[in-house]
Amino acid sequence: MDTFRNLFKKIFTLLKKPHYKIALIYLTISILWIIYSDKIAFELSPEQESFKYIQSVKGLFFIFATSIIIFLLIRNDYRTIKEKNIQLNDSKIKMQLAFDASNIGTYQFDLENEIIYLDPRSQIILGIYKNELNLSEIINKIHPNDINYLSELLGKTNHLKEDLKLSATHRIVFENKDVRWIESAIIFSQNEDNGSKKINWGIGTLLDITEKKKSTEQLTILQYALENANIGVFKIDEDGKINYVNKYACENLGYSKKEITSLSIMNIDKGLTLESFKKQRKNIHNSFETTHTCKDGSRFPVEVTLNYFNYENELQAVYFAKDITARMEAENELKKTQNQLRALFANIDNIREDERKILARELHDELGQVLTSLNMNLSLLKNNIEHNLYDEKQLISDLDEISQIVNASKINIKKIIRSLRPEYLDNLGLIPALNHLIEEYQKSKNININFIHNFDEANIDSQKENIVYRVIQESLTNITKHAHATNVEVNLFLDEGKLKVIINDDGIGINLKDINKENSFGLIGMKERLSQIGSELEINGNQNSGTNLNFVITL
Repeated sequence: MDTFRNLFKKIFTLLKKPHYKIALIYLTISILWIIYSDKIAFELSPEQESFKYIQSVKGLFFIFATSIIIFLLIRNDYRTIKEKNIQLNDSKIKMQLAFDASNIGTYQFDLENEIIYLDPRSQIILGIYKNELNLSEIINKIHPNDINYLSELLGKTNHLKEDLKLSATHRIVFENKDVRWIESAIIFSQNEDNGSKKINWGIGTLLDITEKKKSTEQLTILQYALENANIGVFKIDEDGKINYVNKYACENLGYSKKEITSLSIMNIDKGLTLESFKKQRKNIHNSFETTHTCKDGSRFPVEVTLNYFNYENELQAVYFAKDITARMEAENELKKTQNQLRALFANIDNIREDERKILARELHDELGQVLTSLNMNLSLLKNNIEHNLYDEKQLISDLDEISQIVNASKINIKKIIRSLRPEYLDNLGLIPALNHLIEEYQKSKNININFIHNFDEANIDSQKENIVYRVIQESLTNITKHAHATNVEVNLFLDEGKLKVIINDDGIGINLKDINKENSFGLIGMKERLSQIGSELEINGNQNSGTNLNFVITL
């Protein structure tokens, strides 16, 4: 049953084709004519002579009738084919106009002979002004990095048994080395070859997408830059609803993107109302400082730049928010430092004046008394000599007394000079100067100081050497004044061109509040000295556990 059904199906399919249909109609009419025409002719004229005559007329009638039928059938099919051709041409023209309007090129690919036929638009796109070329000519235009990719695609056409559609985005290189991006697509279809179906040709399209590619790349770069910018970026509609927010803003505020895009900017900037937001539209560019509220309720200061623009007849705003917490802390620290410096300079002036008073008093008390005593002794000596009241023994005794006064004055003057500038530092170097300094502190302040160092001599710049000496001197002064320490350890380690200084004491310690006090002139002075040579003083201490001071100097 299935065999007959398939047979009738094939016959019906053949009847759809004009030449098979006409042949079948002609065959059917011929068979029916042969079967019935002789019988009818014999019944009309059983006589031999009249039968022959009827046979001749019958043949002419058959030829005439079948010719008319075939003519009518052919004419009908011709009209159908003509109408279809007109429709096809009309569709082709419309399609070509559509391709021309969209700058799309079309081409045909003879897969068996590896020949490609280009339309004029495709020739312009590829920069090959020939309508027929072989596959190798196209391959030579492909960018080297895309050849393997396209070869793999073409490899799919081997041993095809059904239609195949391929698409690719690739680059071509013009003779002037200009690189263009092409979007191509092709459909490989089956053709009948000796009764069997075979895929040996394809039709495709070409589109130059270079500008689109560049725009996409620029958009991607811009999107990446916005997403990873070190500033919060929001896109807001005219009602203040957040449509877009970047990663930085989400992380700063503690929201996910989904959460934050369900909010309005007024939920983030509590100082902004919808009314004030809309009022600012009068200015395209707005800058102000405000605070942002995080998901957990905490707040931080921001500097905002708000720009308005029209997009597709809708007002949009881009809201840039920069976290200025650190800046405001730099600013507060700067104000604090400025206040400390003012106080320090004022204190330095006071210290300088006090030192001048002390120096003046010491010079007056020391040198004044010495000079007065010398003057009196010399006057007495002169008077005795003039009046011959001295014998030789008495003269020598008086001269010895004058010499003792001068020697004592020299010692006291050296003490005054050392207080101004340690001579040991200039004459012997850092380690001997510190040894002498520490010995004096131990004698005068009744404190035990352990001095540890891994070098005796080093090539240290005089400025840096003096700063190290003065910072250690100031540290010992602070310890003896404020720490109530009984033991101090001073360490100097020289390693790979760096000098590390560590000072520890077992005193009452120091807290952050004391470190940051504006009138902690000793600490401020040490910090300022070290900052001159690019170093920084680090202070660590807890109550009743001593204090640690350390700094590193690059030699």
